[in-house]
Amino acid sequence: MITPFGIQRLAPLGLLAAVLLLGACTSGDTTYSGAAANNDANNDVNNVGNNDQNNDANNDINNDVNNDGNNDTNNDVNNDPPPGLEDGAACTADDQCAGGTCLPEDDGFPGGYCTTSDCAGGQACNGGQCAFLDNSMNESACFGTCQQGPDCREGYQCRRFGDVGLCLPLEEEPTGDRADGDPCTDGDQCAGGVCLTEDDGFPEGSCTTINCRNRDDCTGENRACLQAGNPNYCIQLCEEPSDCREGYICQPVQGGAYCAPSPTAGTNVPEEGDLPFDLVCGETLVQPNAFQGGLDRHRMTFDIPEGATNFMVVPYSPGNQIYPVSLEGPGGDLNFFGDYNFALANAGFLINLTPILVPQAPQFAQIAQPGSYTLDMAAESNLCRYVVSKNGPGTTVDLNLHFVGVNGINAGNAPQNQNFQQALAQFDEIYEQLGVDIGQIRYIDVTGNAAAQFRVVRSQEAAFQLVATSETPGETSDEALSINVFFIQQFAIQGGSVLGISAGLPGAAGLHGTRGSGLVFAASVFGDPELLGQVLAHEVGHYLGLFHTTEQGGRGFDPLGDTPQCASNQWNNPNGCPDIDNLMFPFAGNSHTQISGNQSTVLQANPLIK
Repeated sequence: MITPFGIQRLAPLGLLAAVLLLGACTSGDTTYSGAAANNDANNDVNNVGNNDQNNDANNDINNDVNNDGNNDTNNDVNNDPPPGLEDGAACTADDQCAGGTCLPEDDGFPGGYCTTSDCAGGQACNGGQCAFLDNSMNESACFGTCQQGPDCREGYQCRRFGDVGLCLPLEEEPTGDRADGDPCTDGDQCAGGVCLTEDDGFPEGSCTTINCRNRDDCTGENRACLQAGNPNYCIQLCEEPSDCREGYICQPVQGGAYCAPSPTAGTNVPEEGDLPFDLVCGETLVQPNAFQGGLDRHRMTFDIPEGATNFMVVPYSPGNQIYPVSLEGPGGDLNFFGDYNFALANAGFLINLTPILVPQAPQFAQIAQPGSYTLDMAAESNLCRYVVSKNGPGTTVDLNLHFVGVNGINAGNAPQNQNFQQALAQFDEIYEQLGVDIGQIRYIDVTGNAAAQFRVVRSQEAAFQLVATSETPGETSDEALSINVFFIQQFAIQGGSVLGISAGLPGAAGLHGTRGSGLVFAASVFGDPELLGQVLAHEVGHYLGLFHTTEQGGRGFDPLGDTPQCASNQWNNPNGCPDIDNLMFPFAGNSHTQISGNQSTVLQANPLIK
């Protein structure tokens, strides 16, 4: 499977959770952004579709490379193409191509195909886009880009990977007749050609169409394109639980709801005595059936002590879907369907757990004051919550590093592994910008059935199940306030090459053993300590509450006023984006280390920075 890589050493990120990809994407990640403020059920971009910045259904990156293979004006007597051809052009020999490689017709490339090999290793493309040739991420090459089918020459099709299109050899059209969202056991049964199986976390399987751009690419009535980016895929919309088949819930998102797999793992939540924080269960029913999906409006209250400057409240349910509606306090109100809508991100993938950081942007700093608060939630019942407050900035962040069957490195030798320690030093250097260093590091081996099951993670749901194996490292609040990081051998998620997943935007501070209790990373970048450190710092940034500065393709932006924005017409050359060097730019890269003043404020608001 060919999966796009970022230009040169760039690696884009997506998110049903916050997901870092080696491939044009994806945070998860359905990544929700501050620009996605006014969503309606008829749009298809982001969560069941929100067209940001008035983008229409064709959110392409305005690629201007049109490799149609007709570069033959200077052909010699033998009618061979001239030397120095761009990636994607027709060829018969390696020396005709600027990248030095011609993929022959015998290998399935009609008319030959110029490319640049090992682009993931640092070789620059020649007018093309770098992509991995399969999920092993061992081989990479450059491919011609496109926006639609006619951009590609005969024998090729324009295949979409998020906002990027690649000219790839034609594949047989799907022959199945089952609509997106219908049960399946094999992709041949599906009109979209793809079956998300039970192993992927979809009960009885679920047909879909991947790499969709809008609802027109989906099959069946009442379907839409979920712009998860890793990859985008088609889903079935719903208005109430009865619209979904057994094993699925009607999951509300901004502007609508869709049939999502009912959480079956990682939903274990703490009981009284399990946490070093005050845990309160029970709520007041305000209005039954108040929201889509048949959810009721419930009310919870809590107090913030004198001296506190920031806090996180973590509502959760033992298994039912929830999301926040409003927060009222002495410093003002927050509307989660208004200007604080970016904080709905967690509800899209954590389902029954919704950490809320206040403030998650400096313009809401006045909200965090001592006093009594009222939190309204959409839920079925059985709500609990705990609160962690913070007095001023912190200086350290503690990490619990879990090793899950990674070749050559484990809890025993990681402290002496030079590359790994260089990566941690790079992380430290990045976070020193806000006066924060790595505090305590705990090295932990994951063994037994869990190591065998999760050494290769094949779905985002599996990543959530993996972080749910975490355990509280101690009985004190200081020990609990630490971040779980799981290192695996590789991801094998359909449609994209993933580097990392952050199970939270932000994650639940101090909570372990749930589907929102950590980060997962692939070992594929262990050979590049500087890049590994940057990727780790980026994903921890998500877990602490930061969004991408710009979503890929310019589809949305973070809610911070001092981070540059990359407009949609700049995405044909991401290296020219004004936020390219920011830590939270959606492509990973060694130079992407800058943290703005507002980003520092958000990071310092999180109780995990102690």
